Amino acid sequence: MLELEVLKGSIKYIALASAIFSTLFFYKYSHGRAKYFLFSIWFIVITEFSYKFLFYKVFDQDIRIVKIVVNTYTVIQFSFYILWYRYLVKNPLKRRTLLWFFILFIIAFATISAFLQEFDKITQSYTYAIGVILLISTIVIYFMDVLSGEFILRFERSVMFWFSLGLLLFHVPFMPFQFIAEYYNFNSNIYIVILFGLNLIMHSCFVYGVLWSKKKYNY
Repeated sequence: MLELEVLKGSIKYIALASAIFSTLFFYKYSHGRAKYFLFSIWFIVITEFSYKFLFYKVFDQDIRIVKIVVNTYTVIQFSFYILWYRYLVKNPLKRRTLLWFFILFIIAFATISAFLQEFDKITQSYTYAIGVILLISTIVIYFMDVLSGEFILRFERSVMFWFSLGLLLFHVPFMPFQFIAEYYNFNSNIYIVILFGLNLIMHSCFVYGVLWSKKKYNY
């Protein structure tokens, strides 16, 4: 249906709007550790806009390029998230834990690529699932670190809170739908609606965060 194609195509423009807003208000968090998250948002935009161009214009509709782009995106984004939160966390033990999370994720990705889901042939749903589990655990550790200080009193006025909330609201519900869509005869129309809705929620959190946050709380 045309409406669903429009809905699916608009996801990349939602990401673009989010990146533009985050860039325009970058001054509110450019002095703190949250500034690196802007690169993650723009990486989402680049991925969203590039994979169809590569598929149709560069690689003559070779489906392998889609798998490579998606899998590369998964590895880079989850690696960034874990390392970024490690940078935000202050407790030495928690920082070591997150470093082990990163190492575990890379080992899991390499193992899955070698034995279960080839990097250029299959969307690595197992790598994604492990990434989501580690991301949830990472954000929980970060929240625990924040809870140990006075910063928690105004944590909702920081971009870190809204960035974290956006990631959770997208990845936690999306993970089971990805498995269903890949391994079962799932209605693709429902999948598009869910994908659009979760992207809208995630990027709305990002935009609201940069608008609502206070510069002094974006350490």
